[in-house]
Amino acid sequence: MPYFIKILWTWFPVFFLSFAICANGQDNLLKPVPGSPSSEIYDLLVDSKGFLWVAHNAGISKYDGIRFTNFSNPLQSSLSTTGLVEDKYGRIWFSNFTGQIFYIENGHMTLLNAYKSTDENYFPRIGLLGDQIIATSRKGVFVCDTRTLKCHYEKSTSPSADGTSSLCIVGAKALLYGSEKWYIYSPERGLGPAYFKGNNATKDIKTSSSTLCTLPFHDTVFWFSNPAGIVYKLLLSGDTVKLCGKKIFKSFINTISIQKTGYTINTTSASIRGNSSFSSITGYDLSSIVSDHEGRMWYASLQHGLLMDSAYNNRPEYFPVVHLPKKDIIKSIAQAGNSIFLATSAGNLWAYDIVEKRKSLLMSLPENHGGINYIKILNNHLLWVGSSHHTFLYDLNNHVLRWFELIRSVKQIDTTENAILLATSDGLCAVARDTTSDFHNWASGFLTRFKGFYELKDSLNRCLIIKKRNRAVCYMRSDKTIWIALKDGLFKINAKGFTQMLYKGAPVFTSCLTSYHDKLIAGTFTNGVLVIGKNSVTVLNADNGLLSNNVKQVMLFGNDLWILSGNSVQIFDAPTLKLINKYSLPDIYAMTVTDGIESNGMCYLVSVNGLYGIKQRVREPDSLNVFLNSLIINKKDTGILNNIRLPYTDNNIQISLGTPYLSGAKNIIIKYRLKGINPGKWNYSQPGERDFHFASLMPGYYQFEAFAIKPQTGLSSRMFTIDFLIKPPWWEVWWFRAIIIIIFLFIIVTIIRDHYNKRLHEQTSRYEKALIAETERQHISREIHDHIGQSLSVIKMNLNIGTPQLVTEAKNLLNDVIYDLRQFTYGLYYGKLLNGNLQDVLTKDIERLNLTNEINATLHASWTDGILNERDELAIYRIFQEAISNILKHAKANNIVVTLKSNHKFFQLTIADDGLGFNKSDIRRGLGLTNMEKRAQTIGGRLSIKSSPGNGSIIGLIMYHINNKI
Repeated sequence: MPYFIKILWTWFPVFFLSFAICANGQDNLLKPVPGSPSSEIYDLLVDSKGFLWVAHNAGISKYDGIRFTNFSNPLQSSLSTTGLVEDKYGRIWFSNFTGQIFYIENGHMTLLNAYKSTDENYFPRIGLLGDQIIATSRKGVFVCDTRTLKCHYEKSTSPSADGTSSLCIVGAKALLYGSEKWYIYSPERGLGPAYFKGNNATKDIKTSSSTLCTLPFHDTVFWFSNPAGIVYKLLLSGDTVKLCGKKIFKSFINTISIQKTGYTINTTSASIRGNSSFSSITGYDLSSIVSDHEGRMWYASLQHGLLMDSAYNNRPEYFPVVHLPKKDIIKSIAQAGNSIFLATSAGNLWAYDIVEKRKSLLMSLPENHGGINYIKILNNHLLWVGSSHHTFLYDLNNHVLRWFELIRSVKQIDTTENAILLATSDGLCAVARDTTSDFHNWASGFLTRFKGFYELKDSLNRCLIIKKRNRAVCYMRSDKTIWIALKDGLFKINAKGFTQMLYKGAPVFTSCLTSYHDKLIAGTFTNGVLVIGKNSVTVLNADNGLLSNNVKQVMLFGNDLWILSGNSVQIFDAPTLKLINKYSLPDIYAMTVTDGIESNGMCYLVSVNGLYGIKQRVREPDSLNVFLNSLIINKKDTGILNNIRLPYTDNNIQISLGTPYLSGAKNIIIKYRLKGINPGKWNYSQPGERDFHFASLMPGYYQFEAFAIKPQTGLSSRMFTIDFLIKPPWWEVWWFRAIIIIIFLFIIVTIIRDHYNKRLHEQTSRYEKALIAETERQHISREIHDHIGQSLSVIKMNLNIGTPQLVTEAKNLLNDVIYDLRQFTYGLYYGKLLNGNLQDVLTKDIERLNLTNEINATLHASWTDGILNERDELAIYRIFQEAISNILKHAKANNIVVTLKSNHKFFQLTIADDGLGFNKSDIRRGLGLTNMEKRAQTIGGRLSIKSSPGNGSIIGLIMYHINNKI
């Protein structure tokens, strides 16, 4: 009797609540959506992408299952919005309560200025007719072409037509009503009158406000009146509106919601579903009801905001099978026949019969041995038990527990053909499977196949061991190889010895091992799952479907590969490594799964608080997409989606994505990466994370890539991408670099040119010095030849004649030669050129010639002193001396006439004689004539020689532009 009372007390509230719900005729309870933007919502719309649009008294919002995104426009004159419509280009149209019409495109809310809301008495009713948005107006009907956004007003052809106040889209036409008159609009015929049949309705609406429901249900048009509380059913045939029926309600009619399978009449007291059951939802003051792409219902309330079906949300995906006492946690699970064995942290071993669905406690470890961390069943009756410090054997048939002394804390067990392999904290142990066989024969054969083991024994047990702490072991029968996971990597043991496995040249740090046919499956800490074949390695990681590269456990049940990583459970097909949707696995963050097993079409998951079961079932394929909610650049929503170019100093980017999977948006994660100079690493979002922030990026081209993934099924959306460019600073752009290169090349060329110019200058300097030395030698030679040589020639001639007077003259002349020689050497030392001006020197030489009485020499001078510099005068004087010397040596002349003319424009020297003359073509050019020509060229003059045999000779020197030479 007390047990019956306890049951009655437990279930009475449930029976009472169920009875209350049935008494009210209500299907289920609704619960508010967290973060609802307002408590007063007028309209809902699920768009083609799957987002839920909410029109409310504070504006308009978009919901993606996680959060609400609000939109606004600075030109809006009222916040309250209604009349949500989506065109085929993805624009969301609506109006506010002051009559303004807006549309949202690419995340921006735009006012449709063509609709003159200030000229209207009421806010418009909006509908989509093909490619046209139409709206009611006191002018008739407003039309906007969604292809071009060109707008115009249509007026009725009837002269008595008034404006329209409500409309209903019926096929390819629109039925409009206003001021107790009916109209039909079509793009082909424009706006024209319609004819109403049903006089009873006219009487009802004279004192009421009547409104058409914007959408029909199949071919039925709804027309409702308040405060009369009447809903009329109408049919449109041609241009005639027929009344088919009506229903009267006691409450104010808010709206009529149209769904694919029915319609709902929303009143202030209840929402009555117009299907076969005519069930109702009471107490919520609903204004709109819509169904999302997953089939879940959403409700707009004028008092409670946005609501959802709580029964749908709480539909169980998994159910509890075994609950343990408090503070006891399941650590490991194993199966034999119809029994599932559960090892717990309290050191208890439980058995659960999956047929009879009951649990029983098999045994508990002795005190001070800690909890059980691992169990493994061999031969269907021998259960190996690994505690925190020791290893035990439990016989399921005899219920006898025995301590295996040699081995501590077993972590994983596998078997060869004749041995049991145990991965323990002490090392890898090998025990004979047949305990009755001779140990030495067994050990000898085992050591031949697997080198590195040695014997370890105690009083009861004998085994072989490799003293290396390991966490996992797996035996591959295909190639007779033992694989073990050590702290420094993955190793294999065979007849050749101990070999380390490397992947891409690095050790493989392994957390768990299992095998599938001839392949080793290794779960790793950082590389996901490695499937190691004989000559190849296949990787299953975050890049190709795995939720995390940190794998805790891998298990095989037939061809089903279970992978536990983080908080998630994923099931892959072992041959193909493709995700399979076999069970309705729990949400990623709903349960911390530590182990699991698959048996007879059931999935059993171990969590911290018990064992849960999931039935296998076939599910309809889902659809999943990811879209851009907003793109915030430098803290401003610019609306730019393409050709994004940002300066390197200000490149703050926030990408907000939406995944319109409303019924389980928190189960959807975003896999994303930012590709730049490097491919980028794939990352996974946190629960509910949809915003991705990047700042202070280096210059270069970038591409943001993202997928939406449902981990339990492996469902993935198409890739979403955004490309943008971070512009380099001005000192890194191509033109600046080109300038730097040009400047650098210019500097290099300048340095090289200066180097070669310096070398050329040095060579020129050396050449000029050599030339100066040669010139001086020639000058000295000419001076000695022309002056001293000439004087010595006169002395010789006087001495040959031998008269006392000529001898005296010769002596005087010799004194002059000595004096001239001193003057010459003095001039060489001090730079002295001539003793006096040119005319004085020539006059003195002419006088000397006349002393011989052999030659009559005459000087005619018209001289302007100071027009020539000293060096030019010296050169002219040397030419004169050379000419006189040649006359004295070769001409045998009796008379010499010297003419000297000069002014500021020219200079002329002429030396004429009446000697033998010569033929210029026959004369051999000696040192004297050559010196004369070189001296003339040096001072910029021109030397001329006129002579013929028997006619004497004339030597002339002429110079022009004397002023430029001073």
